[in-house]
Amino acid sequence: MIPIEIDNDAGFCFGVTDAIKAAEDYLKTHDYLFCLGEIVHNENELQRLIAMGLKIISHEEFKQLHNETVLIRAHGEPKETYEIAKKNHLHLLDMTCPIVKKLQRRIFDTYNQLENKGMIIIYGKKNHPEVIGLKGQVQG
Repeated sequence: MIPIEIDNDAGFCFGVTDAIKAAEDYLKTHDYLFCLGEIVHNENELQRLIAMGLKIISHEEFKQLHNETVLIRAHGEPKETYEIAKKNHLHLLDMTCPIVKKLQRRIFDTYNQLENKGMIIIYGKKNHPEVIGLKGQVQG
């Protein structure tokens, strides 16, 4: 039989791990926590967190919330999400990955320096939450 080894570093990226830990910590002292989109692309882990009280919501549901706490997952969000949160008096537990935040800042800063003399190209899946968050730094 061929031995199978699993890398000690295999698993979720640190941004997702941090978001999961933040959700777990919050749910130790609260009955529920809203999460804007799925916190992780892993059905077993997602179901475990839902059983603890995590409530996955869509952007449409997010727009209807008021005076609640909402976790922003590691993928990040467009600027519009933060504007809605402020308007609706939502407390955000912002767990955007630091690497994603840095990239968001670079996109925003570069876009403002371009002054319509160039373009930013983002490679990724068009409807993936991280790509939506990156595009949302310079859109709407």
